[in-house]
Amino acid sequence: MGLGYHTVGNNLSAVNGFTAHQMYPQIKRCNVGEAVSNNADDDHENEMCQGMMELGAQSNKKRVVVDGPREVVVERRRRRMIKNRESAARSRARKQAYTVELEHELNQLKEENAKLKQIVVLRRKSSKKVDKLRIIRRTASLTW
Repeated sequence: MGLGYHTVGNNLSAVNGFTAHQMYPQIKRCNVGEAVSNNADDDHENEMCQGMMELGAQSNKKRVVVDGPREVVVERRRRRMIKNRESAARSRARKQAYTVELEHELNQLKEENAKLKQIVVLRRKSSKKVDKLRIIRRTASLTW
């Protein structure tokens, strides 16, 4: 508790009449692994601790199991691990299928590229022959 007088309305108090500062009641610190007592006086503090743990769990994106037998927690964890394993297996299968599909497409593109290169080579040869024939004809038709 602070040194000032606690006022009801705005949580402000005056210390020796000189200054006003905000006063808050003392709050029990809660730890996640802390054992909860069953005293009637501590019920309100326990509820606050549980609420704070749940709020802290939400902000950290982790779940804190306040109540529940250990077997239930273990079973949930086991189910979660199995689901995670199955999900990872499906993900690996999708990745494998995608890789196979890409390899198949790569092979098709390589074959198409080879065919196109052959066509380019044949067209170049045929264009050279045509040019050669034109040169020969012109030379042959020329009179000296």
